[in-house]
Amino acid sequence: MNTIERAPKRNGHASPSFALRLVLSAILCSQVCFSLSCGSKRTDLRALAPADALLYLEANDVAAALGPVVDSKAAQAIDGSKADLSSLRGVQLAISVTGFVTTEQKLNDQQSAAQVTPKLVVIADTHAWHFQAVSFARDKLGSIVERSYASKPEVNEVEHDGGREITWSAADGRKAVAFVVGSIVYFSNDRESLEKTLAVRSGAANFASPAKMDPPTDVLAAGYLSKAGVAQLSDIVGMRVAASGSDDAQVRSTVASILPSLIREMVSDVRWRASKGETGVIDTFDINMPEEVRAALGASSATELHQRLGNAVLGLLRDSKLDEKTRSEAATVIASAAEPTERTQTTFTPTGVQRTSSSEAGLIGDIIAQFTGR
Repeated sequence: MNTIERAPKRNGHASPSFALRLVLSAILCSQVCFSLSCGSKRTDLRALAPADALLYLEANDVAAALGPVVDSKAAQAIDGSKADLSSLRGVQLAISVTGFVTTEQKLNDQQSAAQVTPKLVVIADTHAWHFQAVSFARDKLGSIVERSYASKPEVNEVEHDGGREITWSAADGRKAVAFVVGSIVYFSNDRESLEKTLAVRSGAANFASPAKMDPPTDVLAAGYLSKAGVAQLSDIVGMRVAASGSDDAQVRSTVASILPSLIREMVSDVRWRASKGETGVIDTFDINMPEEVRAALGASSATELHQRLGNAVLGLLRDSKLDEKTRSEAATVIASAAEPTERTQTTFTPTGVQRTSSSEAGLIGDIIAQFTGR
């Protein structure tokens, strides 16, 4: 097995990743002259994303989705102020992830950490005139890209397929690209992903047909993780759980090897929605499972589910050459990832398991914290 080194905790001073800057840039782009058409018809952003998106996230009102994060004690503790989200009220935003790139970041001679970068396309409807959306992409997004590259990139603009494409190229080969058509702005860190998304405009299958999730009209945000997405993210989850679950290198390697296959066997796809709770955000995950897995689990309680996961891992490792202590600890680490807590509730559904959790900032806050290192 490959050795998985335990990565140290982040120090809280890491700068936001470029992927997050793409997201924040699109949010800013969405508010350009939004006041000109605040009563305009909402766009079904699902119909603009490719049907085979691994992961799809959407917020029908960015201000509402980010509100709990801004209101959280952690956010206000950064500089004591509270961000004004009024200009983002009613703004629509979608993120389509088409793949993940994993690179190894060397920490020292003994330790390394896996850095995961999503290939994503951010889609926003500015509800503005085309020339205003192009101007914003050229000037404002270009300024953010330049700061991200820490040097002035080469800029190329071209008209094609009824829109304006702007490409920023850094000296080290990194690229960012925007495509503006009408009031819609597409912004991506991967040209292939952008081309796949733009193909939807020419008749390629889109994410809304058949619908994999409902539009987030009555929740803060919603999302969908496909079976292919589960397969790719399971490897990332395996590394993360392994790195944080044990100090023993053999145990970490075992967890990183076993957990992904267990997830792929047990999970078909996942639907997520975030709603406003009395003291924060309620995240609900509908985890769909193959019929044979549901039948094997039966109507277990959350505690029984935790125990069965541990037993399943022990079963997978029974014929391995690992010692009993390693097998037992690896099973405990994996089962702990699904262990019920005071703020989580697990119930069985006709299609699998529903897991509900309550926290101050919710999953959206967790994602932002992961990107910014806070």
